Amino acid sequence: MRRFEFIEGTSAKFWQVEVSGVELRVGWGRIGTAGQGQVKPFATPQDAEAEQEKLVAKKLREGYKETSGSGAGEAPTPAADEASVFPGSVLRAFAPRLASPDPSVREKALEDALSLDAQRLDLVSAIEKQIADWRMFRRPDGWALTLDGFPSPLASDLIGEVRPVDLRCRWSGEPRLKEVPERWLHGDLVGLDLAEMGVTRIPSAFARLKKLRRLRLSFNDLSKLSDDLGELEELEELDLESNRLTELPAAIGRLRRLRVLKLSGNRLKALPACVGDLAALEELDVSSNALGTLPEAIGQLQHLRALDASFNQLTELPPSLVSCRSLTTLDLTSNRIASLPADLGQLQALKELRLANNRLTELPPDIGRLAHLTRLVLHRNRLTEIPGEMAALPLRAILLAKNPMKTLPKSVATMPQLSTIIVKRSGLDRATCDWLGDLSIEVDDEDPEDE
Repeated sequence: MRRFEFIEGTSAKFWQVEVSGVELRVGWGRIGTAGQGQVKPFATPQDAEAEQEKLVAKKLREGYKETSGSGAGEAPTPAADEASVFPGSVLRAFAPRLASPDPSVREKALEDALSLDAQRLDLVSAIEKQIADWRMFRRPDGWALTLDGFPSPLASDLIGEVRPVDLRCRWSGEPRLKEVPERWLHGDLVGLDLAEMGVTRIPSAFARLKKLRRLRLSFNDLSKLSDDLGELEELEELDLESNRLTELPAAIGRLRRLRVLKLSGNRLKALPACVGDLAALEELDVSSNALGTLPEAIGQLQHLRALDASFNQLTELPPSLVSCRSLTTLDLTSNRIASLPADLGQLQALKELRLANNRLTELPPDIGRLAHLTRLVLHRNRLTEIPGEMAALPLRAILLAKNPMKTLPKSVATMPQLSTIIVKRSGLDRATCDWLGDLSIEVDDEDPEDE
């Protein structure tokens, strides 16, 4: 039986195939389950083998890797191959020891269980009484472990014993985690997801996570970050959404490989200038905070593609923002911005600009140089007109609802890709309403996004 596996993100699937005489036998499913099977008869063994090779080629193109059989690279020993997946329940023989109040007994039970051929033994739901769902599978660099359920000594022991390189926990009930056990924080971790766990502080042991690339601590109770965060030299993604942070440590500027930084739903009043040192940053979300300004250093982020600063208290934008030449999406919804940079057109890669619910009274003519802009959201401002230079833009939608506009430039009618204008027609003069009515585009009074 030739076996293939696909492990990527949250996907962990297997596919297997063999020829028996004139029959082709195929099996598939999620790693750690029995899966499903199918038997297909052919006229000759040669026909069955030909079909097998065709299906194998297809699976390889889809990203599956062969783990056993004639096409595998270096065949693993049977014990190592069988142990590559640990099931979502525990061996009956280990249930009493796993429930022991003695930590050393529990640890030894886990060690013994992990050393066995788990797929061949009778399985029960002993652990499922304490952990609602858990999945573990081996990747080339080590174990990946997901736990969903209730906090318990057993769950903590499982993490400490397995030492996964990728760990995701979702616990409900009391007591909450509050502090991350240092035993979980070993130097081989590359992914750590502890969202919604009640974490209140980051221990100094985080400094040892030199290989960590992904860290998610969203929806916790963090009010402060330690400088130890700056030791995570390989970190690429950091999610701190919906905590109670009021400031960021200067050490965050040392995360030179960081590509994604999510800080929405905190209590930040300012961003430190060291944010400009995040040379690899591509996505920055600081929405739903209390920011009054953005740092001038933000212009140093040459790889920044998406900036979400919506739902803050911004009154103006730093002049350096137009130096972020890679920006494709800029969301400044629900701030207090009264004007835009005169040289806004330097953001040549910009495709979507969201400025709803601000205090804009005019748009700079330079907006006409945003050669890739396809969506412009401007409802709930104080605009009385839009510049004629916008006629050159490849806009598909202009959203202007709830602005005190009396007229629109007739050049809008020449926009080749425009399909939707959202504007309050009852406020427009008769001449503008007449030529708008002749257009073969959708003209609505209200914006669905504004409801």
